[in-house]
Amino acid sequence: MVTINYRINGYAHEFSILNPSVSTVKSSTDYNEYRRKGERALDMILHDPPSTRVWTRQDEDDAWCIYEYGGDISLSLGLAPVLEALGISADPVLVTGVFVSQNKEFTGSDGQIHPRTDGIYNNYFIPSAWAGRAVPLLHRWSDIVWLHWSTIAGDDAHQLRYIVRENVRTPGTRSLIEHLELEAEPDNLHLPWPGHIYNMSSPNGLALLGSMHGTGVAFLLKDHSDVLGRRIPTVRIFTVPCEGPSEDPPHRRAYKWLYSMIWDLRKAIDG
Repeated sequence: MVTINYRINGYAHEFSILNPSVSTVKSSTDYNEYRRKGERALDMILHDPPSTRVWTRQDEDDAWCIYEYGGDISLSLGLAPVLEALGISADPVLVTGVFVSQNKEFTGSDGQIHPRTDGIYNNYFIPSAWAGRAVPLLHRWSDIVWLHWSTIAGDDAHQLRYIVRENVRTPGTRSLIEHLELEAEPDNLHLPWPGHIYNMSSPNGLALLGSMHGTGVAFLLKDHSDVLGRRIPTVRIFTVPCEGPSEDPPHRRAYKWLYSMIWDLRKAIDG
């Protein structure tokens, strides 16, 4: 049987090169809040029932513009050796990319027409500035991802093994990782593969699950436990150096030491 693998990237609208001397998680309060969110997320994964809401491609088409494409993900910023180490085939024939843009007016749960939010997905969730605004009913990262994963994987959807959040630039998640890595290796924030692994029996693992790049994974596991079974994830943090030429513009060179996260979903606790 062919196991279908899926890649999900993390993205935000800013560029920054890691500064080894600075962590923006400024107090134990910030860290503890992430940990508390992680504890709640793990409890949800283990005990909450799966979602009864079934989204369709028509639900998506009503509020989103969709573009599907193929591509060679092994060329993405040096990930080829990582994919090989995980046993994931990067054959472009097996890869389906989905770019989704919320650039339509939509009818909200209040029955009113609302302006577009400009939220974007590209096999991964990119949060837009929609805090406090009306959003389409179908807007959660985990819902969009599962809708396309289950369509692409079909009968093999239950074999989802890894979620890769590549090149994390969102300040909150990045600063949390820097905080944890400063504790682990104060003189070296650059973590070449295989990096560090955190499990959910540790406070640091729970803090990562409580980040915005972890809670989406938690909702996906909880909402679709009827297909996936109950699973406890682990997360691996690592950096992949960009091999681009030195004349690359600064925003491209900023990719060089961004953290990536691999959520390993293979540990089942039932069935």
